[in-house]
Amino acid sequence: MREFDFEQAVKKSLKRLREELQLYKMQYSTEFKTIENKSKQKPVELHQIRQLLTSPAEYILVYHIEDTGLVYAVPLTVFVELSPSNLRLYIRDLTFAPMPYYVYLNKEALEKISLPIAVVKPETVEKVVEDVEKTPHTSNIKPIDEFIKMVWKKYEQLVLASLLYNAIKQEELDS
Repeated sequence: MREFDFEQAVKKSLKRLREELQLYKMQYSTEFKTIENKSKQKPVELHQIRQLLTSPAEYILVYHIEDTGLVYAVPLTVFVELSPSNLRLYIRDLTFAPMPYYVYLNKEALEKISLPIAVVKPETVEKVVEDVEKTPHTSNIKPIDEFIKMVWKKYEQLVLASLLYNAIKQEELDS
């Protein structure tokens, strides 16, 4: 019987992660395409998985919507090996893994830069939110840590603008 070579297995795994990260980087853009035609925009609803119109495609799972239009969501990735989460969602022919953080997005903006692809059960949403709570936000494995940061960078400006817009809107409502 052949002995298991742990060191060799780790090297192979790291090589695969680096290759996956390189594939992501080759497609990476922080730009979002917009759906200008209002009739083609689809409303944001709870428990939707939405595909953001960017490269490579990013996905979110909507888990809460404020009255002010602030959407709470979990980013999902199809680059599952690069997510620090072990949870997997199988939707149609795609496999998703949650990223270890939440994003807060303006509902109107989201309708312009994304389309719904599926709706999941409330229990699935609960599992994903619980997973985000317990998954570390960083990784000691360099390709995974770099991926976490790159995905966040894509959302960073959108989240900041959405939170500022929501604060102003809330202030107007309170006055």
